[in-house]
Amino acid sequence: MKSISQIALYTNDIKRLTDFYRYYFLALKDGEYTDPKKGMKTCLLRFDSETRMEIIAMSGLAEREEGRSVGFAHLAFSMGSETEVDSMTAELVKGGAPLIQPPQKDSNGVYMSCVYDPDGNEIQIIK
Repeated sequence: MKSISQIALYTNDIKRLTDFYRYYFLALKDGEYTDPKKGMKTCLLRFDSETRMEIIAMSGLAEREEGRSVGFAHLAFSMGSETEVDSMTAELVKGGAPLIQPPQKDSNGVYMSCVYDPDGNEIQIIK
């Protein structure tokens, strides 16, 4: 079976974004790499035995424009139950994550909520 093994995000604040995913989603740090010639630093995070996130800081990155645009839409984390969706959403909002959608069933009947990470990426919390 084919599966997604890695997702990469650009950021202007690698520590802030790395800390967010490590704290709220229990990602484990799986390595770092710095390339001074390219002005680039990366941090690899591991969520389970097969899924990694690479957070990349580079000089010259533009800040994200407000609103939706072509490209990456959201990242979803599965919690396992409606209670866990409610709990995780409350914890994220208490920690300062802007709430996009409170926990509820979407038009497909999936219980979920949605917040922004520190860089404005949409994060779905699903049952």
